[in-house]
Amino acid sequence: KLEAKMSLHKLSKKERNVFLGLERSYCWPNRLEHALSFVKISKKSKILDVGAGKSAWIGKKKYEKNYYCLDYGDSYTISKDNSYILDKKCDFEKEDLPYKDNTFDVVICLDVLEHLENPHKLLSELFRISSKDVIVSLPNNWVKFIKSLIVGKNITHSAGYGLYPKPHPAGQRHKYWFNYSEGREFLLSQRPEGFSVEDIIPRFEFL
Repeated sequence: KLEAKMSLHKLSKKERNVFLGLERSYCWPNRLEHALSFVKISKKSKILDVGAGKSAWIGKKKYEKNYYCLDYGDSYTISKDNSYILDKKCDFEKEDLPYKDNTFDVVICLDVLEHLENPHKLLSELFRISSKDVIVSLPNNWVKFIKSLIVGKNITHSAGYGLYPKPHPAGQRHKYWFNYSEGREFLLSQRPEGFSVEDIIPRFEFL
């Protein structure tokens, strides 16, 4: 069954505020735990964090040997000097993920796909190496950004959009502007045989 749960009557106060854009569902320090709260994690679960970024340190500490992290290894989230934290490095634009089929119980990819020229390829790879669950967060073109367009200067976002005097660090720029319907169809259409979509949760921000 494919569905996007959008009924406010079934949400807690916290979830309702997040849905309406009154508060965030997660931030950098806890986004990994928030994502993994949607699936069952056992002592034997193998978790792969694709594009882990700064969450790599949190994952290693909390989930220990159950947690594996993968990223570029020289980008705006993890510098070359700090890449020792990664289990493996990968250029998501050019390479397949360096794991065999069905290697992990849970594969998560948070705020990564929108940074790639070919997000379809990476999403396909996430399913390939997962034997059970895939969790994706896909930020869209934030509604608040319209303020910056109207005013004529950036008053809403510090990174990800716009044209800046100096080049963006590797991987930082968002490559796609899309609405909720497009993002939903992208996720649904990439689902391979054998996987079902358990939930698609929209998040909005007010102007």
